Formats: sequence, structure tokens, C-alpha cells
Amino acid sequence: MSPQEIKTQREQLGLTQEALAELLGVVSVKLAQWETGAAAPESATMLRLALDHIVMMRHLVDDPRMFQAVRQLTETKAELQQMLAEA
Repeated sequence: MSPQEIKTQREQLGLTQEALAELLGVVSVKLAQWETGAAAPESATMLRLALDHIVMMRHLVDDPRMFQAVRQLTETKAELQQMLAEA
């Protein structure tokens, strides 16, 4: 996954670097490095799966208020891992 793809996916989700970093369980500095190409995710495949899952959730939830509620529920790494395991 290229740095531009990471940034584009995040922007399409309407998330800040901080919010996406929290969903993925990393610090925002690390996500910023991924978006600039200064560093690469340890597992690009897992990052793609996580982003695809978030994108899928966004498309399934038409009501912005509902999406906000879902996003709040998935703000911790443990919750995101649980959702990926159940998917």
C-alpha cells in the first residue's frame, strides 16, 4: 500500500491522522510517516485489511450519526482487532 493510498483512504473516511492511528493502534507520528513514505507499516497486508474493513463499515452506514457512533466504538486497538476477528 503506497503512502498516497494510505492518505487517500484516510481522507475518504473523513478521519484525522490521530483518529485513524488510534483505530489502528499506532501513534499518530507513525501514521504520518506512513503517509509521507518516511516509514512503511510492518504489515501492509494487515493495514489494507483494516482500512478495507473501515471503508466497508462506512459504506454500510448511510447515516453520518450512526457512522460517528460506530467510529467511537472502534477507537481502541482491542475493539478493532475484535471486529476484524468477527468479520
